[in-house]
Amino acid sequence: MKIKRLVFLLLPSLLCSTAFATKMCPPEPPCFDPDHKFNSDKCTQTSDWVAVGKIEDVIDDKIGDPLNKNFAKFKFKVIRWEKAPSEDSEEKIIEFKIGWCENWQELPSDTSGLFRFYGQNKSKQYKDRIFFYFEKISNKK
Repeated sequence: MKIKRLVFLLLPSLLCSTAFATKMCPPEPPCFDPDHKFNSDKCTQTSDWVAVGKIEDVIDDKIGDPLNKNFAKFKFKVIRWEKAPSEDSEEKIIEFKIGWCENWQELPSDTSGLFRFYGQNKSKQYKDRIFFYFEKISNKK
């Protein structure tokens, strides 16, 4: 009887364990000021690369409640490097997948036109290139 009572008391705490929790993201993406405003100079300095290009081949992966996020996959076709990466600067297509902490920014509904992406190269921390932030800069196709 004591074992049943012990299991009954411990089971809720095991189910609520932090082992099942979502991993914590860094407190603030590196491109933002303490007042949460985007800072392009800070982002350019922090980034390994900055590129202008087009978003192509979007594959939506919309997740409903409770996340309500589109974890889309897409290709970013580089037209020009504004800050070239130290490696693979000839790479013209970069594949991304929207994530929870890395590549956190969801795509807009209209992905036509030109976008500026700020990103980081592959590293021990990131197995693929990631982007810190992107912004639409033109509606030209």
